[in-house]
Amino acid sequence: MPTSDSKIILSWSAPEFVRHDKGPAWFIILGIVVGIFFIISLLMKNYFFAVLILMAGGLIYIHALKHPRTLKFSLSEEELKVGDHIFHLSDLKSFWIFEDPDVRLLRLETKRTFMPQLHLPLGDQQPQTLRQAFIQFIPEKKQQESLIDIFSRKIKF
Repeated sequence: MPTSDSKIILSWSAPEFVRHDKGPAWFIILGIVVGIFFIISLLMKNYFFAVLILMAGGLIYIHALKHPRTLKFSLSEEELKVGDHIFHLSDLKSFWIFEDPDVRLLRLETKRTFMPQLHLPLGDQQPQTLRQAFIQFIPEKKQQESLIDIFSRKIKF
């Protein structure tokens, strides 16, 4: 909850991630890729990597089946609330809004070492409304989409 002195400036809700329906071919390709890396690691007698590949494949499979929760977001004068997590605005360095046909998200750069970026979906919220609200408290800084984000989107993960 925002502190008692701060009022909510903006709130919205959105699914925590975009879920793509994955057909059997997607899972077959996943199995083939995992199988190839598993066999290569066994041939190289790197058994630790073989186990790691199986675990990674299992985690990717589980995540691929996961359905997104709907998260509530709220911005107040002092903090940003994302579901049950609270981020103080003083811990945020900058923001950028990605508004492409494939990508609609707010990326926040934080001062945290272990979570330097937050990716927040826009849902039905208008990008210009978000920008006007955030620019009051955090500098806007153009950011590029990471290669991992682009790759994940291309394979519909």
